[in-house]
Amino acid sequence: MKRSLRNLSMRQRIAAIGAACAESLRQAGAVGRTLTILFTDLVGSTKLRSAVGDDAFDDRRRAHDRTLTDAIARQNGELVKHEGDGVMAVFLSASDAVSSAVEMQQRLALVTPREESPLAMRIGISAGDVAQEDGDYHGTPVVEAARLCAAANGGQILVADVIRVLSGSRASHSFEPVGTLELKGLLEPLLTWNVPWSPADRTAAIPVRLAEVAARGACVGRDQEAGQIRAAWTKAATGERQLVLIAGEPGIGKTASRRQLRQMSPTTR
Repeated sequence: MKRSLRNLSMRQRIAAIGAACAESLRQAGAVGRTLTILFTDLVGSTKLRSAVGDDAFDDRRRAHDRTLTDAIARQNGELVKHEGDGVMAVFLSASDAVSSAVEMQQRLALVTPREESPLAMRIGISAGDVAQEDGDYHGTPVVEAARLCAAANGGQILVADVIRVLSGSRASHSFEPVGTLELKGLLEPLLTWNVPWSPADRTAAIPVRLAEVAARGACVGRDQEAGQIRAAWTKAATGERQLVLIAGEPGIGKTASRRQLRQMSPTTR
């Protein structure tokens, strides 16, 4: 089969491999599914643990685990298992898997304090027919994704050519050619692509309408308090002495309330 595949186009190769895998699954009695497989791994985790200590490293590892779990769920993926300092996940869509990988890299950088070096994570992705047994997945695409992950550098996302083909026009990220890689356990070199990504902005984006409200300095959800201030101001304007005290926890809107009071009259202090 190895020799015959060389004379086929990529789409024909995918179809031929898929048919062969499906037949093997039927013979083995396993459940066959066509899925996109993603593996992650932290680079230099042992060295980092020694440098920062067990407690500090465990805090960062837990933040790493939460970040990956959220990124997988947001792209409709399934977390299969944790493996060492990484995870294995599966997706129904190749483009969703790529988007999840980019989000993982971006969010992992965001959860790291500015004064600390971000955790370096590598990711590998492939796709095809796999066998599902006892909550785990097996098959050539699983091996390809794991080997691509091992071949990647820290911060890099390597994907098999089948991912680029399957993503098609739905791809929201670009692919840069890497070439063919000789990967352990695979009979043929694997045509590989790199998915470039840029760090996300640490500044939280504010919805347009909320930004407009904030720019006006308006109070939101403080109608009752604003009414009390207006009533006190009306009495004060007629000569009746008034005292308004504004107290509360930091960040609940005391300054905004005072600003609104000042806007009622230029003479208000």
